Amino acid sequence: IEGLSKGWDMMYSGAGLLARMESVVTILDGGPDGPFRRGVYLPMVRRSVDYRNAVSDLAARHLALLTAAGDLNGDAIAAPTLMTARRDKTLASWQWKNKAQLLGALLHIGNRSNYEKLLGGMGWDASALEAMRRDYEARGILTEADYAYLQGVWDLFEETKPKLQAVFKAMYGRYFSEVTAAPVETRYGILKGGYVPAMADPDFVEDADARAQQREMESGLTPENMPTTGKGFTEQRTKAMRRLMMDARMVNIHIDAAMRFAYLESGIRPIARLMRRPSMKNALDRVIPKATPRIFNPWLVRVAQQRLVRRGKWAGLDAVASRLRRTATASALFINGGNAAQNIVGVLPLKAAGIKGVHIRSALWQMSTNGGAMRSRILKESKWMAQQQHNQMMEVLTAIRERIVPPSAIENIKKFGNDHGFVMSKITQAAMDYVAWQAGYEQAVSEGVDGVDAIERADSVVRRTQGSVAIEDSAAYQEQTPI
Repeated sequence: IEGLSKGWDMMYSGAGLLARMESVVTILDGGPDGPFRRGVYLPMVRRSVDYRNAVSDLAARHLALLTAAGDLNGDAIAAPTLMTARRDKTLASWQWKNKAQLLGALLHIGNRSNYEKLLGGMGWDASALEAMRRDYEARGILTEADYAYLQGVWDLFEETKPKLQAVFKAMYGRYFSEVTAAPVETRYGILKGGYVPAMADPDFVEDADARAQQREMESGLTPENMPTTGKGFTEQRTKAMRRLMMDARMVNIHIDAAMRFAYLESGIRPIARLMRRPSMKNALDRVIPKATPRIFNPWLVRVAQQRLVRRGKWAGLDAVASRLRRTATASALFINGGNAAQNIVGVLPLKAAGIKGVHIRSALWQMSTNGGAMRSRILKESKWMAQQQHNQMMEVLTAIRERIVPPSAIENIKKFGNDHGFVMSKITQAAMDYVAWQAGYEQAVSEGVDGVDAIERADSVVRRTQGSVAIEDSAAYQEQTPI
């Protein structure tokens, strides 16, 4: 009996790894509509779409600021007025790796709290840093465009505060304490100042608190990621002065963390509380044993973190494994006619999903006779489909990374392969996505469903028959390290 029990447990555990949330809620609701879909799954789909749109917008504006600032990847910049302790405790004059690192450091001068942490972590004197700025301004190293970049980033984070404050108030019953901006005098005028999160550099700060802060920023939704004076948004987390991250690329990570809190956290918490109720757990167990710990909780974590790849124990090995995987996949799919042909038979799952032939034929006819108009209309009506077909967020974030750290010639070749290695597969799969959506929409309308409900029914048909690239539609087995 014990062996049989373990066997059943293993079977349900394996099913939990393979389960996608939309399929799970369909089983629990007994059909394509019901309380689990409307109360658990669809709210997080909508929030995830809004989160990605918000990140895309802010990141695109950050990219515009970076572009206006000019070349950030020139030679190293000496800073003889700044003395810093090496790892062996000896002193040496500081040298910026490039303009990107310089601007990343100067993002911390927009308020007193960050400024003091920057100086304390590096062991610098305020007069020395100000002398450096005046010297750089006189020599044209720091330009008006550079200061416009700093104020632009501060303004981006300032614009996020009302949304963040509203969410925080709804969740905790109070507003978080905000850091006060401090004016910054330059030869080009006086800047208002502002805030960016002050994150310790884990490459130099080896205490557990710094490592925990890095993990929180990368994968968690915590108050410490927000514009606040410290712990719980009200008091300092630590008085220790540690070297801060001085990298303009960190702006993207801070934007992502803020938008995950703004759009996802307030939706995840009530669902998590609901799933922890004994009555709910017991009811779910009667249909899907251990559904809460094996399906719902891991799904909520994936949605909160918005990533499937976990960091392994060896970062170098992770990088090699990721590169090999991308190369192997691209090689297998590069102008692969067989894979493209397989996508064409994507109409077969539509029949299996209960879509009537008349609607499938209608969608195919529209795609073949006026596909451009059909695609434009669908992308306008469905925010989800727009993201399914065009991952704007990742494109902008990649452009920012390349702006700060330009790819080498070899990396450009690899990028060309990644961009074009799936060309035939992408074309045919996109066509089938549109056909599936249109057929699903027409069937929903024929059944008396209209408006947003019909659009979401059509989105669901694409997910169930053609697949989805969104994190909220992933299964637990897809979360893994690069190895």
